[in-house]
Amino acid sequence: MDWSQAGYAVPGFLVPFLATVAAAFLARRRSASGGGDELAGRQLGRWAVGLSAATTGSSGFIVTGAVGLGYTTGAGALLLPLGWLAGDLIFWALFPGRLNALARDTGAVTIPELIAHPFSGRWKQFTIAASAILIFCLLMPYASAQWMAGQKIVGGVFGLPPWQGILVVACLVISYSTIGGFRGSVYTDLVQAVIRIGGTLLALGSLVFYAANMPAFAVNIRAAGPAYLSMFSPGFYPVLGILFGFAGAAIGFGLGQPQVTSRYLAGQSPDETQAARWIYILFVQGTWVAMTVFGILLRGVIPGLADPETGLSAFFSAKMNPFLAGVIFADIFATIAATANGILVAIAQIFRRNLLPSLMKTSAARNEFTVALVGALSIGLSVVARLGGANHHRHGIPFRRRSRRRGADSSHGLEMQRTQHVLRDPHRHPDGPRLAHSGLRRSRQ
Repeated sequence: MDWSQAGYAVPGFLVPFLATVAAAFLARRRSASGGGDELAGRQLGRWAVGLSAATTGSSGFIVTGAVGLGYTTGAGALLLPLGWLAGDLIFWALFPGRLNALARDTGAVTIPELIAHPFSGRWKQFTIAASAILIFCLLMPYASAQWMAGQKIVGGVFGLPPWQGILVVACLVISYSTIGGFRGSVYTDLVQAVIRIGGTLLALGSLVFYAANMPAFAVNIRAAGPAYLSMFSPGFYPVLGILFGFAGAAIGFGLGQPQVTSRYLAGQSPDETQAARWIYILFVQGTWVAMTVFGILLRGVIPGLADPETGLSAFFSAKMNPFLAGVIFADIFATIAATANGILVAIAQIFRRNLLPSLMKTSAARNEFTVALVGALSIGLSVVARLGGANHHRHGIPFRRRSRRRGADSSHGLEMQRTQHVLRDPHRHPDGPRLAHSGLRRSRQ
């Protein structure tokens, strides 16, 4: 899409973004009037807990990695959300309600405080500080990965270079993250959940309509190979491994993401938090499966796509009118922004309460500065990573190393890289026959 057309995409993006900013200002006003901002006064209902946790946890993987994996591997990619569903069912049966009850009993606001609650004195202080530093170091690359995922979409819609795309996405998210604090993060999540649902329906509906009127669609799908539309083509044992692997990943993800876990701590009660289970699961499964199906069908519409992870923006930029491309950009932005916003607020909260507790009771302006500082650090990390990746590419670094870097653009990148070789159609990959043969041999042993 050139700049003459991109101008028509701006209104489609601007309206949802302004709604998100308005939600942040509303949250700021609510906190200033006595509602409290530390975990939103622990007054979140089931819909706020479920939708906020789901949108924060989805990350850029849903609109980049899920589309790319569906496009590349076919129906077998649907095994991933199926395994994740099993893990989510186990996680929700055991943890969110108990986490809420424990946080209320101990007064914990952050994950380091929750971890350190069995200790006292210096051991408690040491545990809080150590876990806070560890979380800070682990979440910063995760935040920068969201800017990396966002720049792919910005580049596809508006044609911006990678470093400019990173700055655009990051600055937009940081701008409203500094406004509303934790409550603002939840309120904007709710707006972005509505955008995400609408964008998912628009994307899948538009692609199905376009494919139904495209004579070459069926030919392109058949050209992908006989195993492309078979979910269980990898074989019994590989399928079982994928299901169990992603079930375990879902449980670990639920416990290991402070920006998500904080939503469970903020529920009105353990029972109300537990009641958010199906709201969370239906949102995650609905958006993940829909974007995977989008990627599968996109193979029949644009069979030679160079970077399948940009498939969503590529389709709307090339096949739909610019305004709809702007709406989809708003949808993609909402998905990435919800995760990035949650991470920034979680890191800033841990920074204030656990690393520099003297700032805990400072003015709102100082708290805003903390969020902005964390955002600036994540931008710098993204730019360095992007420049390093470009240098590797220029010096001919092998495919396997570059693929690891691309996998880091999503929260599930490592699992996607491990699974992709199992699911990939062996006739469409240079090393496919060897990989397929070795995988089959191991599954028989």
